[in-house]
Parts: sequence; structure tokens; C-alpha cells
Amino acid sequence: IAHIKKFIASAGTYTNLVKQAKSKQKIIEKMEAAGLIKPVHGKKQLRFNFEDVRKLPPPIIAFNDVAFSYSGKKEDYLYKDLYFGIDMDSRIAIVGQNGT
Repeated sequence: IAHIKKFIASAGTYTNLVKQAKSKQKIIEKMEAAGLIKPVHGKKQLRFNFEDVRKLPPPIIAFNDVAFSYSGKKEDYLYKDLYFGIDMDSRIAIVGQNGT
């Protein structure tokens, strides 16, 4: 649904896309009215503020006894009993549900 709304917003004044955008908007409105989907809300903005600091002794953040499975079940763990830390020179990425 969010993808369709993004398309509608990007259609602008292109005559060939305006019809498609209006049609897709009507479909979304009908689905929302029928209770098939919940209205899509805008994304919340997340802000980070990293102040300049002197070099801190490692680890800045420590992780102990880390385990992961997609199902959340212990028998499906992809890894477990991990211990690691993040220091000032580490590079990390925060990814969303689709890896974005």
C-alpha cells in the first residue's frame, strides 16, 4: 500500500500517469473503507545526535550472550553465545525489515 501511495505522489502532472494514480487512489480508499487495510501513516522521523568527544576506551557498547533466530525459537537459532563489542573505530549499519 505504501508503494502505491508513493507512486501516486510521484505521478505529478504526467498525463499518462495521472489516470493510473487516480485509479490506484480509489482502490486504496475502497480497501480502507471496507476495513481490509488500515490507513497508512507517514514514517516517523528518527534523529541521531552524535557529539564530538575524545576517544573512549573500548568497548563503547558491549554485547553479551547474543542469539538470533528468525522464528524466535531456541531450536532455530542461527547463532548463539556471541560476545562482542563496538569501539570508536567500528562501522555498523542499522537496517530495516527489508534490509533497507
